[in-house]
Amino acid sequence: MRDGLSADVIDIWIWNLEEASASQLPNLARTLTARELDAAARFVHERDRRRYVAGRSGLRQIVGSYLGIEPKRLNLSYNAYGKPRIAASNGSMLHFNLSHCGGMAALAVSSCYQVGIDIEVVRPLKEGNVSRFLSPKEQMTLTALPAGEYRRAFYSVWTRKEAFVKAIGVGLSFPLDAFDVTVGDGLPPRLERLDADGNRPADWSLFDLQIPSPFVGTLAALTGGRPVSLNYRDENAQFFMSSAHPERNDWPPHQNDGNQAGLS
Repeated sequence: MRDGLSADVIDIWIWNLEEASASQLPNLARTLTARELDAAARFVHERDRRRYVAGRSGLRQIVGSYLGIEPKRLNLSYNAYGKPRIAASNGSMLHFNLSHCGGMAALAVSSCYQVGIDIEVVRPLKEGNVSRFLSPKEQMTLTALPAGEYRRAFYSVWTRKEAFVKAIGVGLSFPLDAFDVTVGDGLPPRLERLDADGNRPADWSLFDLQIPSPFVGTLAALTGGRPVSLNYRDENAQFFMSSAHPERNDWPPHQNDGNQAGLS
């Protein structure tokens, strides 16, 4: 399927989990492992089960298409904090991260850089919960914004922080007050302060995602300050929803530099 993924480009895939119909679900489910099928079966509500299957199948089909591996044969493993990686033996190098929320999914794929992605629905806030997600500087800047801008600004900040901690691979075990991100639509997304992690703020690149309202989203990548751009795949990932088939043998390989690397 794919042309080569260049070092200075990160691919972004966004798809609607609600578009997986009941008739498509069996084919999508056949791309999952027994463990994933068990996880799907534990959902109480059919809608949540369908979303989970559509998200996991999309991840497996898209990542598999870069590596030339059938979706079900992807050997996904997870670190202690739940970040997935691939135990590959063919020397392929790929970094990826998935986020899903409210019926939408977003996947980032890079040949070079650690990536984290997060999307959220802008919805009413429980004010008592806000402060525990932010640093003191972020709280102060948010409270100074006009009331009409506050809610969206909070979710933009939250996705910037969540994408960063997903990129470093430790999730919310990383102290959320140990780093600052920019606040508000008037400033480009970036990491302003970082008290841990071993990298400088300038080593990280943050991008606001182009995603339909009422969603907001962020990509974080450890680029070392090198310029990169985002490539929103024109082929809507819904293609995979309609073409999933466990016996396909034409998964074309993603072209890469052949260096052995751990995948995350």
